[in-house]
Amino acid sequence: MSGSEQASVYVFGDNHRDQREEVEQRLYSVIPESAEALVMEHSKKTGGEEPSQWALLKNPSMLFLQLLVAGWQKRKRASSNRVTEGSQTSVAEEVAEELELEIKYTDLSWLQRFNRQPLYLTAASWIAFLSLFLGWILLPFLTLLSIALVPAVGLWSHRVHMEMRDEEMAGDLRKYGKQYSGMVFFAGDSHIDSVGELLDCEFKIVEKEESRP
Repeated sequence: MSGSEQASVYVFGDNHRDQREEVEQRLYSVIPESAEALVMEHSKKTGGEEPSQWALLKNPSMLFLQLLVAGWQKRKRASSNRVTEGSQTSVAEEVAEELELEIKYTDLSWLQRFNRQPLYLTAASWIAFLSLFLGWILLPFLTLLSIALVPAVGLWSHRVHMEMRDEEMAGDLRKYGKQYSGMVFFAGDSHIDSVGELLDCEFKIVEKEESRP
C-alpha cells in the first residue's frame, strides 16, 4: 500500500456473549470484499514480551477479584458456543479463513497488563489487599472499609488496563495499516469508540449498521 493512501478500518463490536450464528451473520454483513485482514482482540495469541509470572503480584486486589468471578465468566462465555470444539478456533477466525483474510491479533495478556501498570496502581492495590486480610487483627473497622476498597481498586485497575489495551490495539492497527489497505477490527464493543478516537484522522473508520451488537 502506498504511504500516501489512507487505510480503511471496518469496526466490529462484540459483547463476547452472542451465539456464534448471530456473530457469523453479522461478520458477513460487515466485512467488505476489499478487506485484506482481520485484526482480532485475543489476549492469548498476541505474543510480545513475556513477563515473569510474578507480575501477577503487582495487583493482588485485581487478582483476588478475578479469581472470584473466573468460574462465572467461563460459564457465561462457554454457553455462547463461540469456539469450535477440538480446533479451538473462534467464529471470527473461521469467517476470516473462509474469506481468505490474513488474521492478526492484538491485545495485552493479563501478565502484560499487570507488568505494565503504573507504580501508583500497584501501591494502591497492595494497600487495599493488606487492609482486607490484616485489618481484623489491627482494627475491625479497617476490614469493613477494605470490603469496599478492594472492589474500588479493582474497578480502577480495570479502567487503567482498558486504557493500556486500547493504546496497544491502536498501535497494532497503525502497524498493520502499513501492510493492508482494508482491515476489519474485531474487538469488544467497549474498545471500538476509544480506539477509534486514538486513530482519529489516521484511518478511514467505517461502521456499518451491523457493526455493533
